[in-house]
Amino acid sequence: NGTIPMEKVQTVAIRENPIARRLGYATLVIETAGYAGGGDASVESAVPIGKRDRVVELATAVEPVDSLEVERPPTRARTRYAVRYTLVVGALAALAWGADLATSAVPQWYWALGLLLLVPPAAHLTWLHRGYAESDDHVVTRAGFWRRETVVVPYDRVQTVLSTQSIFQRRRDLASVVVDTAGSGGFVGGDAVAIDIDAGAAERLREDVADRLQRALV
Repeated sequence: NGTIPMEKVQTVAIRENPIARRLGYATLVIETAGYAGGGDASVESAVPIGKRDRVVELATAVEPVDSLEVERPPTRARTRYAVRYTLVVGALAALAWGADLATSAVPQWYWALGLLLLVPPAAHLTWLHRGYAESDDHVVTRAGFWRRETVVVPYDRVQTVLSTQSIFQRRRDLASVVVDTAGSGGFVGGDAVAIDIDAGAAERLREDVADRLQRALV
């Protein structure tokens, strides 16, 4: 049992693993600003598990966002994931081959290359479960396949917004936008993040969120 003051709410998140998504269930998590065992952020699992329709209803009651639908990253991001996973499979095969050369313990090391069959669906699923959206009062981000998390952030709770771009993202003109709140875990986790979106769209999103924050505060 617990009570969550509405004025303390920083973000609302809906979490789903593949089994829950298949069965139509989800978890509602509410992040608040407040004392939590020595830290400044508190995470309340408002609904540990419930029917997804009911969880969405409660989430939009706490933060009245228009829609939880998101715009997916450009398809070139999917190609990036395919290249990344192919390199991982290649590294595993190389390790198995090296182990076989050193110890003769892995004579069928090439079986690791069979994981290449999983690369296309893995890349597609990664791309499918990422995205972001903007509304008049909120920004929504989504990421994760094994634990998909849809995060709703009111503009007036934003602390910091920044765009980041790795060397690999620059090659495909992609970037990520981090929306930090008082209840999130800082720049290393717990934030709402729009991952691998178009670099131009990332700059526009960063500026839009900052502008909407100022208007919301006024």
